[in-house]
Amino acid sequence: MIIWRGWGIIAPLILILVMVILIPLSDFIGINEDIAIGISLLISGLLIYLVGKQMNQGENRTLQDSQTREEVIFSTKNQHTLFFIPIQYWGIILCVISFFFTFSVLLTLF
Repeated sequence: MIIWRGWGIIAPLILILVMVILIPLSDFIGINEDIAIGISLLISGLLIYLVGKQMNQGENRTLQDSQTREEVIFSTKNQHTLFFIPIQYWGIILCVISFFFTFSVLLTLF
């Protein structure tokens, strides 16, 4: 079961889309399929981070009290999460996984 809030489901969709595009291209480029998985994890991690950072960016609203003329700033924050974790952090997690995955693949190749 996948738990998400807002547009949190977009994180695994980006991961699947990048993998579907890059893994078949590894045959044409001439790189190992495991390296292509590591590269696709890195690219999707960067995309998910950028999309999540943009989507979870809050906006400020300034309201003014009509009697006292005092201004109050309200900050609204969007919540787009996957498994209760904001999606920009999933991008960081995928980049770390990509590093360790690619490093372990390179160790087995050489």
